[in-house]
Amino acid sequence: MNGINKARHVNLVNALHQLESIAALLESNSVVSCVKDESQSLMFMPTSLELREKRLELEHSLEVYFNMLDDLANHISVYEDLFSNLKVSCVSAHLKALKKNIQPQDAIVSKLKTSISLAYCT
Repeated sequence: MNGINKARHVNLVNALHQLESIAALLESNSVVSCVKDESQSLMFMPTSLELREKRLELEHSLEVYFNMLDDLANHISVYEDLFSNLKVSCVSAHLKALKKNIQPQDAIVSKLKTSISLAYCT
């Protein structure tokens, strides 16, 4: 999955604007616009109103996309702050305190060593 390419979006919006203008011109001259597609079938051109609605839908979709990116960036920031705080103030501090207070012959020493190595690999 790729992000939305802003340049491609702008190009398509500009093309839709041009089509809207053409359709409006044809409509004002009471010309029914139709073209042949690749299979030589008759295809009616959308009205200027239909093109405008689709263009606005596309622009709204891009706006939603950028809002979601902003929300994601905020969530990542909150997560990173929480992660850092927990690592420094909770895990590291408690592991250091445990390391000082546990006797080398205690059964929990191997778990403590594993926990310390996990904490400092993050």
